[in-house]
Amino acid sequence: MSHSLLRRIFAVALSAAAGIAAVGCSADEPVSAPPATTTRIAIPETFDPCEDISDAFIDARGFEEPVHLGNRDRPIYVAGRGRGIGCQFTNRAEYSVDITVSNAALGTDGPAPDAEFRSTRIGGRAAEVVHPQDIEGKRSISIYSCLLLVEMAGGSLHMSFNGYEIEYDMDTACAHLTELATEVVAMLPPGS
Repeated sequence: MSHSLLRRIFAVALSAAAGIAAVGCSADEPVSAPPATTTRIAIPETFDPCEDISDAFIDARGFEEPVHLGNRDRPIYVAGRGRGIGCQFTNRAEYSVDITVSNAALGTDGPAPDAEFRSTRIGGRAAEVVHPQDIEGKRSISIYSCLLLVEMAGGSLHMSFNGYEIEYDMDTACAHLTELATEVVAMLPPGS
């Protein structure tokens, strides 16, 4: 075969390929990549603290604009191995409260390994409270803090209180968080 014949065959093949590509793709039909697959972690969807906490609750406490903590595609570690989403609500003069929903069930994934949980009820729901404590050889929960987990369908509501004032001690931090949690639990939709 001569070089000129090979060039003609190559040119015809190249033209045919370009024609097929042009027919298969038009300006009206953009080429898109195949959809990426993601594994979404099951987190209760009946309540989103960033969207469902009432403005009245936020305004009454002088909270600033809530700061998002994770999202459904990229949840944060909330309790032990539990993953969740939520918001941090801050009153810069007094305290901040993280309010999240998580896939962690009560009694399974504590926020502090070896912490002592106390069973309680908040708004008629089973709950666990972690009072400030020193945990030998582990991280401690400061006297200005308190953690609270409330049962929800498919997981739990988590609230953590961080007081900025010296006046917060072991009892007042958890009493204040329990009061806040009672109001937040009242915002949960039925069946959640």
